[in-house]
This record gives sequence, structure tokens and C-alpha cells, in this order.
Amino acid sequence: MDAATTGLLGGLAGVLLGGFLTYVLDRRNAVSMRLHESRIEAYKLFASCAMDYRRAVMDQWFEDHRLQNLTEDDDVHRARSAAWSAYYGVRLVTGNPQLGTMGRNILDRITELKDVEHREELNRLGEACRDEVDGFVEKARRDVVATRSV
Repeated sequence: MDAATTGLLGGLAGVLLGGFLTYVLDRRNAVSMRLHESRIEAYKLFASCAMDYRRAVMDQWFEDHRLQNLTEDDDVHRARSAAWSAYYGVRLVTGNPQLGTMGRNILDRITELKDVEHREELNRLGEACRDEVDGFVEKARRDVVATRSV
């Protein structure tokens, strides 16, 4: 083989290897981006559903204490179900176990609202729930920012 043929084959091998590596790296980057966007959607959905569940439980409290007209218990059940579904979605996509723990604690706090006896306590605990959801969103935001470049 002469030098020209060797150079041609070497150049061709380099181009093929470069193309293959670019393909592999682009594919990995696309998967990482999809996971990143899934995390954002799961966190947003959970926070939204948790707040809907909180609202439904607080409405139920008012009904139980005869301070508001009765509505269907189905609202609470639907909201709780949606919140739990969103919670599991968060757990599936997060790499941060603290977010799963925070989500579970939020759901537990919201459930506790139904057993409150006085309106002042309901308001205080309702605000505490909102603060926990806000803390969850802040931690999730930091997780999303940290994993953006992964």
C-alpha cells in the first residue's frame, strides 16, 4: 500500500469514527434532556395536585363543621388520588430521595387537615402546608437546574 491509500483509509476511518461518536453522544444528550423535562413536568404536576387536594380537604372541613354547604366527598377523593399519582410520578423521575420524602410529608400534612377542630388551627396548618409545597418546589427547582447539564 502506498502512502496515499493509507492516508485515504485513515481519513475515512477518522470520519466514520467521528460520526459514530457524535451519534452516540447526541443520543445520550437527547435522553438526558427528555428526563430533565419529565422531572419538571412531574414536579409541577405534584405541586398543583397537592394544592388541589389541600383545597378539597379544607373545603371538607368547612362542610363537616357546618360552615359551608355540603358538596360531594368525591372532590376530596379525586384530589387525593391525583396528588398521590403525581407523587409517584415525582418518585419515578427524581434522583433526589429528599424530594420523595418531602412529597410524602406534604400529603400526610394535608390529610391531617381533616381532623382539625378549630378554624384558626385549620388556617395555621393550611399555611404550613402551602409553605411545605413551596419548599418542595424550591428544592425541585434546584434539582432541575443542577441536572440541566447532565
